[in-house]
Amino acid sequence: HGQYATRYYVVIAEAFLPAGMALLAASLAMLFLAYGTSAPALIGIVFAGYTAHFAIKAGLILGQNGFIPPLLAGFTVPVLLFAATACVLYVCARQARGR
Repeated sequence: HGQYATRYYVVIAEAFLPAGMALLAASLAMLFLAYGTSAPALIGIVFAGYTAHFAIKAGLILGQNGFIPPLLAGFTVPVLLFAATACVLYVCARQARGR
C-alpha cells in the first residue's frame, strides 16, 4: 500500500519538477551570470539540477520503504525547488534596488 501511494505522489510531483528546475536555473542564471560569473558558479547551477533529480529518487525510495510518509516523499522536492527560486528572486530584487 505505501509503495503504491508513494509512487502515485511522486508521479504527480514529477509533473512539477521540470517547471521548478527551469525556474530555479533561470533565477540562478539571473543572479550569477549577469555579473560575469566564473565556471564554479556555472557548475553550481548544474549541480542544483542534479541534486533535485537525486532527491526525488531518494524520496521515492524512502517513501516506498516506509521511512517517510508518501505525501512528503512526493512533494518535498518540488516545494523546495519553488522555495529556493523565491529566495533567489528575492536576492535578485534586493540587488536591483541596491544599485
